[in-house]
Amino acid sequence: MHLVGFEDKPPSWTIYGMADIYSGMVTAFGIMQALFMRTRTGEGQLVDSAMYDNMLSLNEAMIALHSVAGQSPHRGRPRNAYPRGAYKVRDGYVAVNVPDERIWRRWCETMNRLDLIDDARTNSGTMRAQNRDFLDPIIDEWLAGLTRHEAVERLNDAGVPTGPVHTAEDVFACPQVEARGMLIEIHDPDVGDYRFARTPPHLSAAPELPSKPSPDLGQHTRSILSDFLGYDAQQIDELVAEGVVGVVD
Repeated sequence: MHLVGFEDKPPSWTIYGMADIYSGMVTAFGIMQALFMRTRTGEGQLVDSAMYDNMLSLNEAMIALHSVAGQSPHRGRPRNAYPRGAYKVRDGYVAVNVPDERIWRRWCETMNRLDLIDDARTNSGTMRAQNRDFLDPIIDEWLAGLTRHEAVERLNDAGVPTGPVHTAEDVFACPQVEARGMLIEIHDPDVGDYRFARTPPHLSAAPELPSKPSPDLGQHTRSILSDFLGYDAQQIDELVAEGVVGVVD
């Protein structure tokens, strides 16, 4: 959180549940690694996955900058690469990243501001970051007359990494999301039909994912006890009567 938010304000929330979701992905990857090693060595192993470890691994830039350059990155203002972030256009925002001088030259050429290429205030990422108050109004004025689509098209065509900042409505209407099949419809008998994000990655052997809703609590108790543990109906009924397990009948 230290790097998320505005320079003059406290740390802010990042994506809600990111540590939970990413830790699940890392843990699944660790399990697959352990299973693969078991087929090679015949030995199992403990898979240890901690949320703090996983978030630290995502913050590799902060670690490298502090270790190599002695810097302590702070939220709000990049120090070594700029422009970088969300910029306002007529109908929303676009996200732009300029990591080096080649791409900065391309943006200057697109804005028809060749003078900024060699200007001492903007001729390197470090100087552009230090002179943000000078540079931002120039960029803002140029983008103010463009829509998200126009800005993305012009900058991407010039080789400047740019994308639209999507709202929830944009995501549901996005042709890329539709083409990738990332939203799948789930029918839940209790709440109706809704669309949810599928779990990546896409596997060629499983092009279609099951679209069943989450089971009710106790829905599969009888089948698990009978099919996997060999309990008969009377034994299961006794466990239900004693409150040991719950079932949906």
